[in-house]
Amino acid sequence: MRSFLTQYNFAAQKARAAFNARIGDSMVTITAADPALYQQKSRGQRTKPLSPRAQEREQQKRQFRKLMGRLQGPEDVFQVKLGSGDKAVTVRQRLMKVAAEEGKEVAVRTHGKGFLVGIMTPERRSRPGRRPGSGRKPSQGSQS
Repeated sequence: MRSFLTQYNFAAQKARAAFNARIGDSMVTITAADPALYQQKSRGQRTKPLSPRAQEREQQKRQFRKLMGRLQGPEDVFQVKLGSGDKAVTVRQRLMKVAAEEGKEVAVRTHGKGFLVGIMTPERRSRPGRRPGSGRKPSQGSQS
């Protein structure tokens, strides 16, 4: 029985060696490493330079931050005019995002080809829904 196990073990080792030779470098090799290696700073990866569009967005964001810094009270109102490639929805969304980051509640209203931006006051707060008395009155001539 012992000779059978020895032969089987030898055959298994041979098969394992052949399998490893076929696999070669395609298998992952895991070894223990020094924990100090993990603490070392990796060489700084170079960040890709910003595209021209991304640079424009960053510049616009800086402009909006400066605008939010100048909004101190209800008497401060600024007009933001849209450029040729700007979309109103996008600019409004960016304005609201910068305002939220700065911790200010602003009112943004359309005006001409742009927006008016000011600090939110109760008078400037929008009231969604129909205004009282604006509903249609049923006509008496058409009864079904």
